Amino acid sequence: MELEKILTAEISNTTRMNFWREDASWRAYNHSAWFAVTRFGLDDRSSRLVCDGWESVYISLSDETLDVLLAPINMVSRMAERIALDAGIPFDVNAYYRWKSPFAPVEASASDLFPGPDLAPPFSSASSRQKNCDMQMRLLWQRVRDFDLCAASPAVCADFVRQLKDFVEDA
Repeated sequence: MELEKILTAEISNTTRMNFWREDASWRAYNHSAWFAVTRFGLDDRSSRLVCDGWESVYISLSDETLDVLLAPINMVSRMAERIALDAGIPFDVNAYYRWKSPFAPVEASASDLFPGPDLAPPFSSASSRQKNCDMQMRLLWQRVRDFDLCAASPAVCADFVRQLKDFVEDA
């Protein structure tokens, strides 16, 4: 499957771990990677990937490692190129973005993260509080940018807005 389709599917994935065959290993992207790291207590050796404007975080596992992890689990499906299983834990959007944040482009300029000068927030390196606020704004913007509004149902959109509100209140 094309990487763009995988990453698009991961945007709304809140219940499954999907592993995709790539060369001699299996990869889990974004939400699936978070589920795997969180559920299995894996050493977090995540990597950041930017491909054609899609930013993602992924983990790679060998056949042997994946077989050991999945042995006691009831799988949803296993195919030659994909393994899909119930995540077994609830999706915590705030925990996911905290986990993903070290992989975000921290050194990026405002123009890299915001599509125009009118939308760019006033970034400043004056204080650690301001830097934390800048990071929170970047995470918030990334969440909004990653959400596929056109493909989401009204219920999913309402839940997304609720999650954004929770994120802002917790920040």
